[in-house]
Amino acid sequence: MSFLTPWFLAGLAAVAVPIIVHLIQRDRKTVVRFPSLMFLERIPFRSVRRQTIRNWPLFLLRLAAIVLLALAFARPFLSGGEGAQLAGGPLERVVLVDRSYSMAWEGSFERALDQARSALTELQDGDRASVIAFDENATVLARSVDPTTARRALDGLTASDRTTRLRPALEISQAILEQSRLGRRDVILISDFQRGAWRGDEDVELPTGTQVTPVPIRPDRQRNVALYSVGLERSRAAARERVTATARLVNLGDAPVTATATLELGGRALE
Repeated sequence: MSFLTPWFLAGLAAVAVPIIVHLIQRDRKTVVRFPSLMFLERIPFRSVRRQTIRNWPLFLLRLAAIVLLALAFARPFLSGGEGAQLAGGPLERVVLVDRSYSMAWEGSFERALDQARSALTELQDGDRASVIAFDENATVLARSVDPTTARRALDGLTASDRTTRLRPALEISQAILEQSRLGRRDVILISDFQRGAWRGDEDVELPTGTQVTPVPIRPDRQRNVALYSVGLERSRAAARERVTATARLVNLGDAPVTATATLELGGRALE
């Protein structure tokens, strides 16, 4: 549960006001002067230093009114996941696992598989799960099956040598969720979220109420340098042909890096 205006929760401190009033309030004594006390009955007098609570139901109602008023001003609401859990009913879950080349860096893909298995393990009886592995293409490993079968579909999955595109995986997810008859739907997106994965042409609309949970996978060191292009330029001088090689390296990671490129010909490094 979250609150739109959480600072109003400070008003809960006002609950202490009725308690303090009941504890410190004393009965006021009224002095009445009589010319003679012979006609008044003498009764024992007991001085009460603190006021006791005599009507507990009324006292608790006053406290509850203050608490409810503070909560109303704080405007509580349930997020999509919490609301779905309270709504109950089976869940249709789609787990997307990024298997692109960048995920093979420093154990990232193994951590991605662990996250995928955790997302499938937490499902309950009656829930359905789909597993989609994607790079620039998307492959359905399991489609709307029980969680145990979905976990087995991850066995033997390895990273590829391809780039990343989100659109194919999201399109398949959209189709699976639209065909599902279950009341709750969500997507678990596990990826290192390379900048080139989202290309701006993804026209995918998941069914209303679908909760998408991104699970970022980060290697210990944010390095991802790729060879973008290679060119050869030929020139002739003094009856000899000269070939000049040029290469363009692109840093796809989050941090600046210094990289060295080596040109090999026939297994021998060239100067």
